[in-house]
Amino acid sequence: MNYYRFLLKKTVKNRATSVPLLLLLAAIVGLYVINQTSGDFFSYTGGITDHHKEMKDLEEYYVGLQNDGVAYSADDVASFEAGHQDVMEQSMWSEKALQLAEEEKWGEALGYSINLVQRQLEENEQADGSLFPPEHVLVLKGELEMYKQLQALEQEPDTEGYETFGFNYVFRVMDSLFPILFVLILAVLLTEVFLNSYKKGMNIEALLPMSFRRLTAKRIWFSSLLAGTVYLSTLAISLVMASLVKGPGHVLYPVLLYSAELPETSPIWIVLVKMLTLQLLGILSLVLLISLISFFVQNNLVSLLITLVIVIGSPMVFKSIEAFHAIVHLNPFTYLASGDVVTRFILQDIPNAHATFGTGIVSLGVFSVMLIIINAVLAYRYEKKPMYAAKT
Repeated sequence: MNYYRFLLKKTVKNRATSVPLLLLLAAIVGLYVINQTSGDFFSYTGGITDHHKEMKDLEEYYVGLQNDGVAYSADDVASFEAGHQDVMEQSMWSEKALQLAEEEKWGEALGYSINLVQRQLEENEQADGSLFPPEHVLVLKGELEMYKQLQALEQEPDTEGYETFGFNYVFRVMDSLFPILFVLILAVLLTEVFLNSYKKGMNIEALLPMSFRRLTAKRIWFSSLLAGTVYLSTLAISLVMASLVKGPGHVLYPVLLYSAELPETSPIWIVLVKMLTLQLLGILSLVLLISLISFFVQNNLVSLLITLVIVIGSPMVFKSIEAFHAIVHLNPFTYLASGDVVTRFILQDIPNAHATFGTGIVSLGVFSVMLIIINAVLAYRYEKKPMYAAKT
């Protein structure tokens, strides 16, 4: 029987591999349900509705000031009238934006939203920056840039963190599920592939009529294809499911890149391609790492624990301990959180400007080459004694 077919058959029939895959599918569907049901509060229309209510409350406040019978100074009266006029205008803009959003006239609706954001920024400048903290001003500037680009695309704004459009939801799956849950499931799957042939320290597959080096190479190649197929399948399922429910969105949808100065954006297709590159390289590194561990540890649980400590635990330690911040970019598994790296969100937690997409490519690439060489050397050593593995 073809060895690849043998591995596939053994993997498919194994409950230890099918259960994690079902869990992954449930996570994809569950995350989308959460986004659909919980995202309304933070949605574009939700934000405009809240702003409209605030303006209505302020209208009542100014009307109350004008009718409370108190003899205010001329300057106070002029200030009240100007404030009332401003609030009425903003109330009208938010009401128009809501009406147009219900009619799905997104370009016109966003035009009124742009007016609202610009007005807040103007009022803050007139108050010499005392109206809003600097962090909120950056948020407003980013929001303004996003609205301008979405207006040009005639695209409905998606809810950040609760994305529901096709391409946007793929981004959310890659950003939220991949770094921990997907890696955990993949580690379980790959550990089973590499270690289920060991019986009492003996590698049963070594009885096959092929060299141990070739056997190892085939297992690595099969595991890489299997992991890549599972990964790409999850992205395809996410895209199709979200597109059927809400629509695919737009490939030029702007993704905000975190910056301490002027807001920057990148089309979502570029962000997804960069994240895909880092995560595929991360998957290759994970396959090679588990292959390496399998040379020394033939117990599934111990091997899985070592893998998770290295792949998931080490990035957490590097981020949590300040002393490691200066070298966090050298840890190849830092880049499994590719969304944080590509959008530069990682810089908010770790002041290390070297943790970039380019550095991630180099780090994961060099690490993979090193693992390939070490695996090849160990396979050559084991060539002379393929029947027995090192005792745990």
